[in-house]
Amino acid sequence: MTKRLFVALSIPAADASSFYDLGGAIAGSVNGCRPVVLKEMHVTVRFLGDVQEGQVAELVEKLEAVAMVSPPLRLDFDAVAFAPFNRPPDMLWATYRGGEAFSRLVRDVTAATLSFSQERNAHQEMVAHVTMARFSRGLPEALARQTINQPSIKPLTADRIFLFESRPTEGGHAYYEMASFPLKGAI
Repeated sequence: MTKRLFVALSIPAADASSFYDLGGAIAGSVNGCRPVVLKEMHVTVRFLGDVQEGQVAELVEKLEAVAMVSPPLRLDFDAVAFAPFNRPPDMLWATYRGGEAFSRLVRDVTAATLSFSQERNAHQEMVAHVTMARFSRGLPEALARQTINQPSIKPLTADRIFLFESRPTEGGHAYYEMASFPLKGAI
């Protein structure tokens, strides 16, 4: 049996609430759009996909080793935008400028988890973002031309990474924390 897993950073409750309110306001005006549930908002570090249950303990050990040498990091809020940027957008993201520290964390987590993942985009650069809403029928053209009011969000300081399981539900997916790892590397 497998578990659908990903590694992520948590975000402060106040930021998640701001993103939820803005995502909900946009989602409420578009048929086929649903906001991401408030408690499920996070910054993805690496999506692993389906991992064999028998490999989870080894995966946890690998992530713990990465966290031991990775320092806490700061991400500066950038913008709310329709995304992803490399294909027709079907989501609303809050993006962050993660800088070299975030890129290094993504590279290290990717290297440590490569043998557990079937995902093809393992070496694609990760944009630090929070998914705020999803458009099941793609982004309406009229909405894509609108200017989005940008919230005022403080920089995000992350001092731990999390391993989550994603389970399908009637309305999308629910996320369950499996483990967390404090970032203990020197700054």
